[in-house]
Amino acid sequence: MKNPLITIIMPAYNAGKYIGKRAREIAEGVPCPGILDPDDIEVVIVNDGSTDGTFAAMLKAGDVFMEHGIGSYSGCGLEDNAGTFYAEEAGLRHATGEYVFFQDADDPFHPALLHELLTLRLTIPSSVHIAAPTRLVEKDGTLTGEIWHSEQGPILKALEKQCKIGRGIITRRSLFRRTVMLNAYEELGSIFKKAGVGHINAVQDSIVITYLFGTGIFKSITESKKAYWYSLTNPESMSHDMAHRKHDIPVLMALTVYAINQLNGFDTIKNLIDDLTLIQKERKMP
Repeated sequence: MKNPLITIIMPAYNAGKYIGKRAREIAEGVPCPGILDPDDIEVVIVNDGSTDGTFAAMLKAGDVFMEHGIGSYSGCGLEDNAGTFYAEEAGLRHATGEYVFFQDADDPFHPALLHELLTLRLTIPSSVHIAAPTRLVEKDGTLTGEIWHSEQGPILKALEKQCKIGRGIITRRSLFRRTVMLNAYEELGSIFKKAGVGHINAVQDSIVITYLFGTGIFKSITESKKAYWYSLTNPESMSHDMAHRKHDIPVLMALTVYAINQLNGFDTIKNLIDDLTLIQKERKMP
């Protein structure tokens, strides 16, 4: 069997009621003539210490993927709830695709976006980060605003703006080389453990990408024409969880300062660890 081109990684914490719908969206939406065949796709769902019916839903999802000829499907689990960052790291360790795409269990899957991202990814240098605008939509389809709108152009300018406004603006809605992302998650995981940083649930996407900017892996940003959207109608969505977002943003800001300083030719991992250690003392779990 050939190796998959793309691995879709889905962290799942108490997401039993969403996994079946996501599985059908992926299985039915991924195939696209000339772009993606079903056997080009691998799906990895990570059970992040759930206490509901997530495990049973994962088993049923496997049947859906098999019926639609998806190339590979596997599930893995963390014994205790560790947070989205560590669940995604576990998914990366299980993934075998050349590229990875992260999918939230409780937000819609958009196959047209994935198809466009792949088309772009295969035609531009790997040092260019592709970011999809993220749109917030009401239940009647009304666009209520844009958040984390990606910044085109120089990385330093984008990071300085991110730091100034104090929130994440560079999104992870992209395709990434699996090996690059695995290395980044492992490096950041080691830094977080040294600094005592625990759960990260809400802005792990911008945290990882900002780190990749600071280390020089990504040198510029381009934006996809397609937008990623999620609905306000799901109050349980981690994307809509302001308490977790407020809890995690200080970590993002520390990484942003580090990335800016790195691009300007100074700062060290030790300084970052020291900053994160101080921040961790102020963070309180929501």
